Amino acid sequence: MSNVANPVVEIYPPVLLPQSKHDEKLISGGHTCPYCSGGGLVEGERISLREYAYETCPICKGAKRLQAEVTIKWMPEHRGAF
Repeated sequence: MSNVANPVVEIYPPVLLPQSKHDEKLISGGHTCPYCSGGGLVEGERISLREYAYETCPICKGAKRLQAEVTIKWMPEHRGAF
């Protein structure tokens, strides 16, 4: 699960028109991959006593960094929801 860090994103509805799309996307990039620690590679099979074959990180696919995409869908609030 993600942790919210500063800066905090404030969410408020934009000006919406009946014919417009009622969703938004926010992108947060530049996060170091926690699986490979930003190296892009992970240890694979052991070749010898002190040597391993390295494989591309299965999480970041070798990019070393991750980005988050948050989608906000605006819809009517139903009474009693809170």
